[in-house]
Amino acid sequence: MKKGFTLIELLLYLSVSAIIITIVSIFLATLNEIKIKNQVISTVEEQGMYISDVINATVRVAKKTVTPNASGATSLVLELEMIDATKSPTKIYVTDGILYMKEGAKEALAITDSRIALSELKFYNVTPSGATGHIWYSFKVKAQSQSNRYQYEYEKVFESGASVRYN
Repeated sequence: MKKGFTLIELLLYLSVSAIIITIVSIFLATLNEIKIKNQVISTVEEQGMYISDVINATVRVAKKTVTPNASGATSLVLELEMIDATKSPTKIYVTDGILYMKEGAKEALAITDSRIALSELKFYNVTPSGATGHIWYSFKVKAQSQSNRYQYEYEKVFESGASVRYN
């Protein structure tokens, strides 16, 4: 009696191994796609929350809102008169998908980076009569990528509000 594998057994083992390797490869590729998508979503969420935090903090330490100036008014630029005169006026605006903040005579500072594009930024003055400045704002954050892969496509609209706390 000879010891060893027959040709049929060898082909069967190779076929089963090829099927298992293919399934594992597809599984790993899917995991990688999910990881990329989650990273993109996380980036958009983090940048959106950061933008909201910056706008809220800036409005809270302002003396008053300049633009939009009247209750019910809207604007693409938020202009604030600050308590610190060297920072007046402070302007928050979007150019080419990047959020900028300009304080007084200083150069405009980019708040966002190239991983996202910001659009549809709008400020609403919702101040009731006899109150200090209340601003409501909304904006859309979209992931930026050189690739056309669907994993890199994600956008979200953020809305929030802030009030001037100076009295």
